Amino acid sequence: MRKTLALNALDSLQMVQSAEQAGVKTMVGFNYIKNPATQLAKQIIDSGEIGDIVHFRGTHNEDYLADTGVPINWRLKRATAGAGALADLGAHIINISQFLVGPILAVNGDLSTVTKERSTAASVTDKEPVENDDQAHSMLRFDSGAIGTIEASRVAWGRKMGLTYEVTGTKGSIVFDQERLAELQLYTSDQQTSRQGFKRILIGPEHPDYQHFLRIRRPRRGLQRPKNY
Repeated sequence: MRKTLALNALDSLQMVQSAEQAGVKTMVGFNYIKNPATQLAKQIIDSGEIGDIVHFRGTHNEDYLADTGVPINWRLKRATAGAGALADLGAHIINISQFLVGPILAVNGDLSTVTKERSTAASVTDKEPVENDDQAHSMLRFDSGAIGTIEASRVAWGRKMGLTYEVTGTKGSIVFDQERLAELQLYTSDQQTSRQGFKRILIGPEHPDYQHFLRIRRPRRGLQRPKNY
């Protein structure tokens, strides 16, 4: 099923209760946490390589509504979409933050609608109000004690898949950008002073889930390749 599953908290509660009464399992397809780079980031965090997590900064910014000439559509109406950028894009980076850092304890958020009305599909001169948010921003505190920020925008020119995160620990940091989805940047504090810097890790078959994308695995050293390799 696609996020978000309901337009408000009451409808969500009714869905949960119905599923429980029926004795069935439900799920939401938050696919971005399955990126091998993010799976690797999770391994690095859980192993303690970058120490205790103290900060998370995440974004999910796109530009599909940056053009004010784009006419009104279902995404801009509360009756059909509910929240705007927060639900459509923010849900993904919120999911990643919880996957990597843990439950969110407290939130201080802000929403804004940049383009407050748009033309209808039938007429350029006829306008309808935009009913939900173009941008969302929040300050977070996680249950672990870490703090952070999350932002989402559907009017961020130049961003096609601006899903990014930075995770800072007491011994290092991780940086990821979905627009470079096969790379993970890693900094560890145990580097020699004159060699300090982020290391670019290119995701390959040694990393979580990546091998499932390969038809033939890389042969080990000393083994002959199959004839059809």
